[in-house]
Amino acid sequence: MKKTINFLTVLLFTILLLAGGCKGRTPATGASENKDSVVSKDVLIKEVFEYPLPTAFEVTNMLVNAKAPCIIDLCNPVSNAEKYISQTRKAINLGVYGADLCYTVAYNQNQETMNYMNVTRKLADELNIGTTFNASVAEQIEANLQNKDTLIRIISDAFYKTYNNLMQNKQDKLSAFVMAGSWIEAFYITSQIYLTARDKDAIASILIAHGNSLNKLLEIMQPLSEEGDAASLYNDLLSVKKE
Repeated sequence: MKKTINFLTVLLFTILLLAGGCKGRTPATGASENKDSVVSKDVLIKEVFEYPLPTAFEVTNMLVNAKAPCIIDLCNPVSNAEKYISQTRKAINLGVYGADLCYTVAYNQNQETMNYMNVTRKLADELNIGTTFNASVAEQIEANLQNKDTLIRIISDAFYKTYNNLMQNKQDKLSAFVMAGSWIEAFYITSQIYLTARDKDAIASILIAHGNSLNKLLEIMQPLSEEGDAASLYNDLLSVKKE
């Protein structure tokens, strides 16, 4: 198990590094489409919003229930946001920071929650979807820092609206990048905790549960698998599945 986790950790770390998302962390250790493919993409993207992937909150809450330690250094530093220039990097790391935001909320890290809320809002603004993470949402989060259940509802709502906003503007590729970034970050944090955990079985079960949603993520990204940056990310995630 440890050999597999080490491989996956290195691979996922590499994926994030290529996306500009890993520097500063402290580890614990286009093709043309035919009509059928267009229909397939529309069906799959529509389906994910009706039956979305498990949220990062589900993973982080499992970590809390397993009494895993909170290691904020595993999160992507907010200072890295200045390095993301392309739309692809911004979208992937919007997902990454969204998972980090969930992690800080799950562990009641109030100051870090506001820090990650602000950086999430920054990237959303730069992707022209800032209405989902606006000043009103930030104020709601700040006013409910002591109420985790309310925070989860507010943040989950904002991310679902973000995905919906991207879809409505026919930016399904960016939407897939956001989902992939969130999946990768949740897996990265959990795999790093596994490496030093005393109760490895408990953390391994979380990794397995989270890993089961990889098939769905790959299904969502498959129609984009020959489109530039999406192809590279798809192939990296496919390598994780094969391992």
